[in-house]
Amino acid sequence: MQNKAVDALVAGFLDGGCSFTTNVPGAKSQLIFEKLGGKNISINERVAVETAYGASLAGKRSVSLFKNVGLNVSLDPYVHAVFNGVEAGMVIVVIDDIEVTSSPERQDSRALRDMFGGLWLEPNSVQNAYDFARDAFSYSEKIDMPVVIRLTNQFFRLSGDFVRKNKKSAFKLQKINREKYINNWLVRNKRYKQNLLLVDKLVDSLYQKPSFSKEKGIIIVGAAEEYLSKEDFKNADILYLNSYPFPKKLVNKFLNNHQEVEVFELGFDYATSRISLLAENENKIKYHPIT
Repeated sequence: MQNKAVDALVAGFLDGGCSFTTNVPGAKSQLIFEKLGGKNISINERVAVETAYGASLAGKRSVSLFKNVGLNVSLDPYVHAVFNGVEAGMVIVVIDDIEVTSSPERQDSRALRDMFGGLWLEPNSVQNAYDFARDAFSYSEKIDMPVVIRLTNQFFRLSGDFVRKNKKSAFKLQKINREKYINNWLVRNKRYKQNLLLVDKLVDSLYQKPSFSKEKGIIIVGAAEEYLSKEDFKNADILYLNSYPFPKKLVNKFLNNHQEVEVFELGFDYATSRISLLAENENKIKYHPIT
């Protein structure tokens, strides 16, 4: 069965130069894996990420896919990749089973981002899925850490078309800077903090500067648009957020220009709570729990 969202993601990864894929089946992750031609099914998520990280260090752009109850299992190699850096771009796709259709419990992986920072992306359209998947490898190489793409059940219901761009050349491994991996923790920590600043700059470049004209504002995080009505779009300014961290200046401007702001997101109130911290009056922020 054709799924436009999955097709867009797969096309993006292939056009971006993906050459190694690992998977722990669950929450539709295997659909993406199979269409990528993946052959490396791992016994658990830790092994999946370790293997993908090894591929990155060997010069292969890699993707590792699994569902929400797996990112915590893979934290050890994931954290090492965040702090030590990558060679070829590395992407982790975590599928948060918000509707609990194939998981033992409902989790929201985004809380793990607060522990280590980094760049997380959450596509909100079919075209956006293609663009993020295609560019995630170069983002990873630029910020020198893995990029996480968070998907939800709602992502797989997205419809629409996407336009493929010119294919990127495959990553070419240069001479490895071995000191990057053996320096003491102070040197690594300094580089890690510099990389976090690169993340903030990169996020700012992902968004255009919209104009605002209405009193009410609505923030849509990820693929939550299906829960809005036509009237919502007529009576409010809409701000789409599809990255963590948020572009703080843009969010601040949106909050300052609206008397009331409603936030639609998929999962717990992760985005809402952080947006509320930026608001001068937290009571103006209304959270819409989607279960």
